[in-house]
Amino acid sequence: LVTTISKPDDTNSSGIPPLHIGAISFYERDKPSFVQEHADYLAFVLTIGLLLISWVRNLKSWIESGKKNEADEYIELAIALMSNTDKELQQRLKKFDSKLDELKKIHQGDFKVWIEQRLQPKLKLLQNTGQDDIELRQQILDLIFERAAKALDVDNISQESFRTFNEAYKTAREAIERQQQRAQQGNHYIDAAIQLMGITNSNTDDRQNQLDQVFNDAATALLDKKISQEAFRTFNEAYKTTRETIERERQVSYQAIEQNQSQLLAGYINETVQLLPSTIQDKNFRKQQLDNIFQKVVFDLMTKELSQESFRTFMEAYKSIRDTV
Repeated sequence: LVTTISKPDDTNSSGIPPLHIGAISFYERDKPSFVQEHADYLAFVLTIGLLLISWVRNLKSWIESGKKNEADEYIELAIALMSNTDKELQQRLKKFDSKLDELKKIHQGDFKVWIEQRLQPKLKLLQNTGQDDIELRQQILDLIFERAAKALDVDNISQESFRTFNEAYKTAREAIERQQQRAQQGNHYIDAAIQLMGITNSNTDDRQNQLDQVFNDAATALLDKKISQEAFRTFNEAYKTTRETIERERQVSYQAIEQNQSQLLAGYINETVQLLPSTIQDKNFRKQQLDNIFQKVVFDLMTKELSQESFRTFMEAYKSIRDTV
């Protein structure tokens, strides 16, 4: 019976009091709610809203990824510039150079112009000069920092990415400065070796001893990591060149000494031959002259004007002449 009760028609019943809110709820219990009535429309709006939120999030992620990728390129090049060996540097530059062509296709405008007109020419120059061109490496590093700062200013990279790059920049700069100090220290040993090669008025044995001491100092500096392996290899080339030069001078000096000793020996032997009885008849005079020659030869032997071999040769002639006297 209750279920058959229907809501009274109140359109033409001006004298009837208004229905209680509970009664209205009862009478309208089967009427669909607003959400139920507009479910399709609300579902469509909700779907569109979720798609927009997802699209915005993906767009933001894509933008952040692009910013991060640009910062990663700066970081990668900064790390390449701090390479300890020329081989390592060349490998990294070659790998990075192929990426630049891809970046120029992706990025247009100012970034592409910067790559073509400022970055690539210096990188090609560095590939030709090699790891030893520390000043050029510092110039490229500063150029990258300038570009990264500009990218941060126009919001092409995020602050977090810039902070990460800045740490890589400082690390690379410190590494390059340490390499520069080691290179300068290596140049000190190279200069010392070259100076010994240029000294021609000193004893070759003394110069050789000094050169060997320089080599020992350079080897110790290499073990203590005060100079780089590249600097030591360069020094070793200068060391070998200087050593060969000293050896050649020593050979020339020995030849000159031998020639002088031969001439001196020939003079002494000639003087003794002049004392033969056929030329000088006074026996006492010949004996006195022969002793004088012998004393001079002994003096030259002691002062190393004559070698022991030359002295032995003279003694053979001396004994023969003395026997005749």
